[in-house]
Amino acid sequence: MHLFHHLLMGRLKDPASIELGNKLEQSITAGETLLRALLEVSALEAGLVTAQPQAFPIDETLGRLLQDFAPEAEAKGLRFNVRPAEVEVVSDPALLERLLRPILSNAVRYTEKGGVLLAARRRGDRLRIEVWDTGIGIDPAQHQAIFEDFHQLGNPGRDRKQGLGLGLAIVRRLAQVLGTPVTLRSRPGRGSVFAVEVPLAGTARRDDGAEEGESRGNGADGTGTVLVIEDDAMQLEGIGLLLRGWGYAVIPTRSIDEACAVVEHQPGGPDLVLSDLRLAGPESGIDAIQAVRARCGRRVPGVIVTGDTDPERLRSVDRSGFRLVHKPCDPVALRSLLARTLTATEHRVT
Repeated sequence: MHLFHHLLMGRLKDPASIELGNKLEQSITAGETLLRALLEVSALEAGLVTAQPQAFPIDETLGRLLQDFAPEAEAKGLRFNVRPAEVEVVSDPALLERLLRPILSNAVRYTEKGGVLLAARRRGDRLRIEVWDTGIGIDPAQHQAIFEDFHQLGNPGRDRKQGLGLGLAIVRRLAQVLGTPVTLRSRPGRGSVFAVEVPLAGTARRDDGAEEGESRGNGADGTGTVLVIEDDAMQLEGIGLLLRGWGYAVIPTRSIDEACAVVEHQPGGPDLVLSDLRLAGPESGIDAIQAVRARCGRRVPGVIVTGDTDPERLRSVDRSGFRLVHKPCDPVALRSLLARTLTATEHRVT
């Protein structure tokens, strides 16, 4: 749905049709939000998410959070303040930011007057990051329960506009990955304070060159041939249209046997294999990519696409070394991943 909608919106001109397309996007986004949350929980449960600690300035993270949440707070008539620290800390910057986002989202959602404060305070050799709000507060009896899956306060009707009840469950799992416990002080009617502590960096420095190199690998227009293995005809067609629109030559196939038969008549073979994880029959996308490699006589780069949430199957992809894309596919993220994968392969060949 996401792929076909992306293609459709580029062709709509009539205002009434565009309005319907926008409403369709809202419906797709609602379902996608739930699926992505469930996939994130599954990845964390399967142990596929590992921390990559590094030294970085915490104010960069605080600045992004201010930029993203201040407009929402302002729309509700709330103050949103950030107290910077001007220090470097050692943690995984992406995972730490992912941990703080659901906490801030809840702070803004459950605060009707007053404001939200995101503050960083030194505590010896550590930095304490706190999220204060003047919201409804939380009964001490609920302090543990709110970190469980699908647990929500003040939403007996399960209105999805008020969230899914997975935000703090993901926070709990990310805290375990980072080794950074989350503490809570709150009482009904008196607001809440969530806090995490991370070590100060001392003399550690960031590897800015690595970050710049990674961003340069995001490529624009696609070049090369992509062999797609997908047993669902609709998804096969949608992915093919998308890839061709980016400039790739596409070989669509629906099984391992079909893919191998095509490769035998394709001089040099494909530049990349994009395969669904669960194919018809006992074989998997991992088996498919390995079979294509065997026919080509070289390590053709492979990307696995799946909507599977089973932890063991996700671990099997991780062990295979192939890159993983979760359904529903974000076209922008998929395009970037394919470009990076092909660029990395070219560098290894060179």
